[in-house]
Amino acid sequence: MLDPLSEGKLFLQTKDYRSAVQTFKRLSLSDNASSEVYYYLSLAYMKLAQAESSPEVFKLSEYAARKSISQSPLNDKYHDQLIALSHRLGRLDSLSREYSLKNAETKNKFYRNQLKKIAAIGYSIIPEAADRKKRSNFLIKFLNYIIMPVFIVTGFLGLINDSLKPAVIPLFTIVVVYILIRIIRRPKSKIPKGWL
Repeated sequence: MLDPLSEGKLFLQTKDYRSAVQTFKRLSLSDNASSEVYYYLSLAYMKLAQAESSPEVFKLSEYAARKSISQSPLNDKYHDQLIALSHRLGRLDSLSREYSLKNAETKNKFYRNQLKKIAAIGYSIIPEAADRKKRSNFLIKFLNYIIMPVFIVTGFLGLINDSLKPAVIPLFTIVVVYILIRIIRRPKSKIPKGWL
């Protein structure tokens, strides 16, 4: 017979995440619940959230990760879990501020290392954003330098040539709408605030 902690780990290995959550949750309710129990509860919640695409379960996972850190503040594995969850929830910026404050208060090298991990994740986000910007720039250039001139030339030819006259109003309408859209909706950077 397995002890409850090993049983929960076995549920994690067999991808029975609901049973793992129930096992670790039951263990966490005891008075002497260890930081390891909260870590595995967080891990089980995270796996369940990924399997079910549930943002609410990710928040439960973050709560359990913070509980494990409150009991073992300098455990690297627990902080890695919290950083991964914060990245998933889009809260890396606030976690970075939190670690910066702790680093300033304690002057502990541990928190400086955690900040470096967060920065590394942030730098990995930047190339993805640059890729998206490159793709959107191609589309904008294609519209600006190929499609729009063709529309404009065809519209002016429609003013001169009687056979193209029916196309003048729709073409100029498209050009005006396109210009308005470009003015109103300028491309925004996908890079999170605080990374540049």
